[in-house]
Amino acid sequence: MKHPDFDRYVAACDFPGVLNEQVVEQQLATYLQALGVQRKIVRLGPDWTLDQHPALKRYVDAVIDDFAQRPAGVEWRAARAARAARDARDALDARDARDARDARAALDAR
Repeated sequence: MKHPDFDRYVAACDFPGVLNEQVVEQQLATYLQALGVQRKIVRLGPDWTLDQHPALKRYVDAVIDDFAQRPAGVEWRAARAARAARDARDALDARDARDARDARAALDAR
């Protein structure tokens, strides 16, 4: 099932014009500083490989190793449970709103 905002997302990715690389780098540096993260900012060209960027390769390998060590399915079950809880909360909120409207209508009818 396609997400309701998918078409808006695709349209937003179609940037009309040329990016100012210096401004993008400055803003990214500001963002990383605000997060308290230190990273080397590098523009990856169209033909880049991990072998050309050893630090990035080490990071990717660490993420893959971490993922491989996790018990299978735990994150998926937790994410599914979180979605179910959110959906249940939304349903209760909708019911409460409907009950409040019905109560208000009953008061207005009196």
